[in-house]
Amino acid sequence: MAQYSVEARGLYGTPAKLSVYEPLVKANQSSEGAVYVMNGQDGTFNAIWAGWYVYPYLASDFRARLHVAWEDPNNPDCYDLFCAGFLLVSSKIAPGVRLLPVSTYNGPQYQMTILLYKVK
Repeated sequence: MAQYSVEARGLYGTPAKLSVYEPLVKANQSSEGAVYVMNGQDGTFNAIWAGWYVYPYLASDFRARLHVAWEDPNNPDCYDLFCAGFLLVSSKIAPGVRLLPVSTYNGPQYQMTILLYKVK
């Protein structure tokens, strides 16, 4: 695997490749695959993550969707575009969009590439 450095471009962050799944969940459950970047502890941490989720409470269905979130002491549970702070940089894809195709157990595997970073 080739090494990739986002810091060299004036950014801090990480790239990731995630297999996308659509597991069966109940209406009060969720499942996700994501890359997280966190710091801090004991209720003072900051975190941002991106990936996929199946989350009927937020999405109103049981489908795999693109997901971004952030949490800090002033903004607990900020999902997708429901709170300020996210910068949408593509007109082709946005948080909450359904992801297709999805991987299947013992079958074809499909991946998404995430670049999660913070501008200096």
